[in-house]
Amino acid sequence: MDIMQWLTNIKMEVAAKVAAFMLILLPSILGYQLRQFQVLDVEEQNMVSVPTAATPIHCAIACLEHGYCQSFSWTAGVQCRISECLNPNLLNNGHLSERLYVEKGLTANLLLARGKPASMSSTHPNFPARFAVDGIPLSHSMAHSKEDGEYQPWLRVDLESLKCIWAVKLVNRYIDCCWNRTANALITVALSEQEIFYESDKTGNFCGYHDGQLSRYNTTITCITAITGRFVQVLLNTKTILNLYEVEVHGV
Repeated sequence: MDIMQWLTNIKMEVAAKVAAFMLILLPSILGYQLRQFQVLDVEEQNMVSVPTAATPIHCAIACLEHGYCQSFSWTAGVQCRISECLNPNLLNNGHLSERLYVEKGLTANLLLARGKPASMSSTHPNFPARFAVDGIPLSHSMAHSKEDGEYQPWLRVDLESLKCIWAVKLVNRYIDCCWNRTANALITVALSEQEIFYESDKTGNFCGYHDGQLSRYNTTITCITAITGRFVQVLLNTKTILNLYEVEVHGV
């Protein structure tokens, strides 16, 4: 091996080490955490391709510059994909199909709906929709639809801005009576109120469904894949009375 070839090899090794070091250092400087995850296939629905990223560093920068990016993955062949909305609870430490991810320092919020505007298909005069998002899980502060019941009663919350949503927790009326009224709960998410009202059966709006009666106390319905949206709706797919103590929206 001649001296020029040796120097070229040294430069390539140094460049590779610098790139690896920067990949670790860059997130650390910005307060991010470097982790390895096994990513479930469901997350592919929320990935955006960034074909111009030639290295992991370029991919990291693309993620940081993207307003909704939560993580990125880079593979050989100049492929960079950034995730706009994902459920961190579905990411597991694993050994198969591992990808390198940098997670932004975003904190999951279990109370996205707390204190937000809420509405219902019908309302009992003493128990308005806003009682479902007031943080008081008691009978005197529940959301209650009209007393004679109706087909597919619903409760809707306006989060007032776009959020990444991955689950909805329903706190049932468990203290005095009537918990068995809550059944066949359909959770939908949409960008606009018109969309969730008129197109709630759209595949892109579907979060999750609980078939049959819910637990007497509380039930968490996890979205089949995390969804970006502003409006969250709980619809009971039967003729019944909607009486819920609380509706919690989980996301970031």
